Amino acid sequence: MAQYVGKQLGMDEIFVEVLPHQKLDKIEHIQKQEGLRTAMTGDGVNDAPALAKAD
Repeated sequence: MAQYVGKQLGMDEIFVEVLPHQKLDKIEHIQKQEGLRTAMTGDGVNDAPALAKAD
């Protein structure tokens, strides 16, 4: 489902099934190392740090 929605929105890369402790690291890596804007969706409290950091 995530791949389908991402493609409909024109996203280049979609990451799914990322563990809670990896989410913030992934967002920060994409922003700092690749210099790209990020979007994030989540459904739990453990997503809050990554949601706050995403563009």
